[in-house]
Amino acid sequence: MIKIGKLLAEIGDASIKPSPYTKNQINSDKLVYNFNVQGQEYRVTINEFGDNGEDIMFDFNKVESPEDTYLDTNLGHQYRILSTVVAIMKEYIKEHPDTKELTYIPVKTQGEDDSRREKLYKAYIQKIVPNWKYTKNHEFIILTKPN
Repeated sequence: MIKIGKLLAEIGDASIKPSPYTKNQINSDKLVYNFNVQGQEYRVTINEFGDNGEDIMFDFNKVESPEDTYLDTNLGHQYRILSTVVAIMKEYIKEHPDTKELTYIPVKTQGEDDSRREKLYKAYIQKIVPNWKYTKNHEFIILTKPN
């Protein structure tokens, strides 16, 4: 079992470098980033919506088949994976400073109630947008930029 102090130390550990990634603009409202950790391909998808694309919904998953959206993603490498997701989100926010809201679903398996993943994601997401308001709305986590 990972102790919270160890977890927080590893989250803040700058020695966990993100993996290299590629960015592909799928259409005007959708970006896909791909990266590899220990031979496993991962994908981060960002969908823009709202009046001016100011709100985004993002998810990340293993690349296996089109049906696989919310698979187990850690394989013992969760810190490298999340470090890469953080780097991607920081880059996105830097390139899109008008972003006002981030939404994601921290599910382990569809329909499974397990808050461990939500707590881990929350710790990482607070590194990306530390002053944003954190709200849980059913399975959705919504982060809102302060005015």
